[in-house]
Amino acid sequence: MIHQRLTIATGGERPELERLQHAVRGSGGRLTATTITVFQFLLDRTGPVTIEQIADGCRKTMRKVPHMVSLYRITHRLEELGFVRKVILGDGVVRFEASDIGHHHHRGP
Repeated sequence: MIHQRLTIATGGERPELERLQHAVRGSGGRLTATTITVFQFLLDRTGPVTIEQIADGCRKTMRKVPHMVSLYRITHRLEELGFVRKVILGDGVVRFEASDIGHHHHRGP
C-alpha cells in the first residue's frame, strides 16, 4: 500500500496547522486528514465542544465520517501534544477546545 504524504497548504494563515504537522511528524506519528479536520474544527470554535459536536463538524466536511473511537483517539493525541485541552464544566460533560486560543474562563452550561 502506498501512502501519500499529506501536506498542509496554509499560506501563512494558520501557523497552528504547521506547528501541528511538525509536532506529529516529530513524534514519529502520521498526520491524517481526519486529525487536521478535527483540529481545524476546534480552532474555528469560540468555546469548548463535545465529541458529538466534533463528529457533526466532521460530517459536514468529510466524505467518510470517522468512528467515535477514532475521534476520541485523535483528541487524546492532540491533547498529549498540547494542541487540545480537555474542559469539564459543571455538568460533568467532557468537552474539547484548541489550547492555542489564549487564557480565558468558562461558565457552566
